[in-house]
Amino acid sequence: MCLRFMCLIFLASEVTANSAPVGPQSSCKIIEADATDGVLVAPLSHKVLFENADIRVLDITVPAHTREPWHTPARPAVMYIMTASSAKYMTPEDPNPEPSVPSASFKPVVAHLDHAEALHAVENVGDSAFHAIRLEFKHPRCSLLPAQPVIVPGSSDALLAASNYHTLLFENSDVRVLDVHLPPHIREPMHTDPWPGVVYILQGVHTRYYTPAVSDPPVQNPPPHSVNVIPVPADGLLALENTDGISAHAIRFELKHATPISQ
Repeated sequence: MCLRFMCLIFLASEVTANSAPVGPQSSCKIIEADATDGVLVAPLSHKVLFENADIRVLDITVPAHTREPWHTPARPAVMYIMTASSAKYMTPEDPNPEPSVPSASFKPVVAHLDHAEALHAVENVGDSAFHAIRLEFKHPRCSLLPAQPVIVPGSSDALLAASNYHTLLFENSDVRVLDVHLPPHIREPMHTDPWPGVVYILQGVHTRYYTPAVSDPPVQNPPPHSVNVIPVPADGLLALENTDGISAHAIRFELKHATPISQ
């Protein structure tokens, strides 16, 4: 049985979940944050990067040799874990557990948290920071609009038409998480992005944005360094060209139950 803190990481070994699409539901409920929410009681380690009617995106950072306050995440979520460290996952029932130690070959992974977590606190007893991006679902497994259709990607989907530059990290009935990477001076093939969502920028670059109607687009600046998360719409045929001398890198969270007004 794995230690609780490392289970969040080990869950990511099953990067795809064979969940059937979930259609509109008339009883879709919004999960509200409570008084022990991490943003309220542990603001030094929980910072809001983006929020709308569907999701909240948090930057979770626990520096080396620090302990965060007790808190309760109320919503299901996915976490893109960038760096891990030796840590204790403390609960009221087990306030002093043995530390979980990440593998020496640890690489960034996506962990799926299907339910709200109980009251807990993390103490980082290692020499490096724990850093993750947490995307919380305010209305998991259902759409706020009763007539919202289920989208089935076609042959022009990014994973098929531009597979060299899009890697599937995780998928279930709520979200698809893609690692998007584009080497210097490369133009990706035309493809579609079937769902709206948000993009977490790891390395921004200057780009050109091609569509069937625009064959000579201008160069666009990367987002400022202060902007980490950008909302993105579902897109028809498009192709990006990296005009810089460094690789572009981002994590795209595609939302299958996004509300149109919040896209």
